[in-house]
Amino acid sequence: MVSEEIRILENITKKLEGKFTNLLFTAFEEYEIEWKYELTEETSHHFIGWFFCEFVLLDGKMLPQLVKESIELEDKEKKLIENISNAILGYFEIVSQDSNVIKVKDILTQNEYEVFIIDLDYQFKSNDVIEAKLVKNFNDKLFFFGGFRVSSNGKKSIYESMNQYK
Repeated sequence: MVSEEIRILENITKKLEGKFTNLLFTAFEEYEIEWKYELTEETSHHFIGWFFCEFVLLDGKMLPQLVKESIELEDKEKKLIENISNAILGYFEIVSQDSNVIKVKDILTQNEYEVFIIDLDYQFKSNDVIEAKLVKNFNDKLFFFGGFRVSSNGKKSIYESMNQYK
């Protein structure tokens, strides 16, 4: 089953392709260079999260801003783009996991969030650290937008990386 948010995101992406024919191609190339991932079915969720939350246009605009300024959107499309604009990006420690809810704690801010999941095959361990983007769905529940990446270096390495900026 495809969620309503995914269907609407696909519609927005089609509108972008129609107006900016080379935008996705340029983003694909940049993504493959930056992440060293080839775009496949497995990496497509990560790409979409990166494209909408991290891809920066030459003029410094982020994709949600470009969408708002240049494409006619329906109400639900506007709501989804607004939710993506307000994404919480970061490294999160897994606090607990139930059947459809994962409680995470932002390593930097120490804020805790409940993330709702559907059909997640991955079983987290307590204290796992993930890199993720948290976005609200139409029911105002957070979900992993663009998937997540389990940190192979663990929390200690991430803390060391953050401390270099103090």
